[in-house]
Amino acid sequence: MTAFEELVSQIKLMRDEFSGLQSLVVEASTIVKDFGLRLQNIEDRLLDVEKTKELINNLQSRVDVLECEKDAAEQWNRMNNVELKGVPQTANENLLDLIVSIGSKVNYAVTK
Repeated sequence: MTAFEELVSQIKLMRDEFSGLQSLVVEASTIVKDFGLRLQNIEDRLLDVEKTKELINNLQSRVDVLECEKDAAEQWNRMNNVELKGVPQTANENLLDLIVSIGSKVNYAVTK
């Protein structure tokens, strides 16, 4: 084989190798694009999760405030409540008459 023919043979061999490398690069490029799309999808989902977490924290703060307000309102509603123990309960009793009666027994005037 002459030097020229050997050179042509080597060039053909290099062309084949280059063609194989090109297909590998195309395949790798496709894989990288797919990973890029998947990464973008994950980042988008992560942003949604972070927004949801922030919303949950805000809602939890609102729930805490509302619970405090509810507790304060319940406490205020109970401020003038009196619980009587040891007084027998009768049918059709008038609570105001009962309180006036108890007030007169302890020398405290209760008006209706």
